[in-house]
Amino acid sequence: MASADPASSRRVVWGGQIIAVENRRDATEIEILAFPLDGDGRPDSDAPSLGRFVAVRAGFLDPADYAPGRLVTARGRLGPARTGTVGGAELRLATLEAETLRLWSREVPPPRVVPYGTLGIGFGSRGYYGGGVGIGIGF
Repeated sequence: MASADPASSRRVVWGGQIIAVENRRDATEIEILAFPLDGDGRPDSDAPSLGRFVAVRAGFLDPADYAPGRLVTARGRLGPARTGTVGGAELRLATLEAETLRLWSREVPPPRVVPYGTLGIGFGSRGYYGGGVGIGIGF
């Protein structure tokens, strides 16, 4: 995670599993256990964790929708890092000023199956008396 120097305020797309949600006066803070994103931008929760970060979104987000355990992808700018605690251990957490949030369905998508196969056509001749045609399909 980029918790070292977020002063650059660069744009990022991060995602993971929601750990906690806290509504403040003007914004909602979502603590997220980060995972790498797959080709669709969905967090891969089977991969090793990349750490934690806090997504901050202006306005109210319903904790029933953004419940712990849900997968989310956030897009926005890095904000100032902050200090947090996990089980008594102190650590620095990157913050992401979330411009967009995408909640993923609770169902795991089926694996993508890419169909493939071959088709072959052949002609042969054994001289004056023999010959043949063949067609083959392979998977």
